[in-house]
Amino acid sequence: MMTTGNRGKVLIAALLTMLATAAKADPVQLIVHTGEPQVNVGGLGGGRFRASLDGVPVYVYCVDFAHAFQYGQSYWVDVTPLTGNLAAETRYGGVPSDGWQYGNHQYTALQRYMMAAWLVAQYAPYFADWSSSANRYQAQGIQSAIWTLLDPAGTPNPPNGGNRNYWLQSAQSAIQQPDYDEVTDPFYRYFRVVSPVDPTALRPQEFIVVVTPEPASVFMFAGVMACLGLSAWAGRRLRIKR
Repeated sequence: MMTTGNRGKVLIAALLTMLATAAKADPVQLIVHTGEPQVNVGGLGGGRFRASLDGVPVYVYCVDFAHAFQYGQSYWVDVTPLTGNLAAETRYGGVPSDGWQYGNHQYTALQRYMMAAWLVAQYAPYFADWSSSANRYQAQGIQSAIWTLLDPAGTPNPPNGGNRNYWLQSAQSAIQQPDYDEVTDPFYRYFRVVSPVDPTALRPQEFIVVVTPEPASVFMFAGVMACLGLSAWAGRRLRIKR
């Protein structure tokens, strides 16, 4: 017979297994429709793009200057959370830290994806008024900083635009703040890296996307948490009766 304590342990194990399984999803289809807006740096287009990911409308953000994509073409991609297996399922997550061209090599691939995610979040006020040349300048600096961070080879060098160095320093300062260097920080909860299933393919380039949890996953999570709460309540009842 299972005791109340053992039942709670089993439910916790089930919850952890469910979350671990959710972190690795099957490949899905990506279709990029249009730049909205597209950030031009050194003749290359980056920024934000309207896309469909597994049939769901999303915005994807360019983090890869060395590869390309075609509008309207369907690609099979992996969608990897920052808590997932970056080394196996992203284009640059497997690059050793001493293989990076930028800076003094003190940042790991995970930290670079974290900084890229932070930089993506800084676009919003500048995209809000794209008619402003000052806003376009800031966005060029953000895009250039992202490309510089995720540049393992250094050949050719990513184009430099806007106030890149300011945004590089800002991203480095951000992850040095409490919790910003931990993937468990709630800020990173919904960031995903969208990578080609075949990392050697020239298309598509790699993107970052911000997603929300699927309703089924939310209900499963809520159900498990409710069971855990019920188990804890039953345990308290038993202890009171004793």
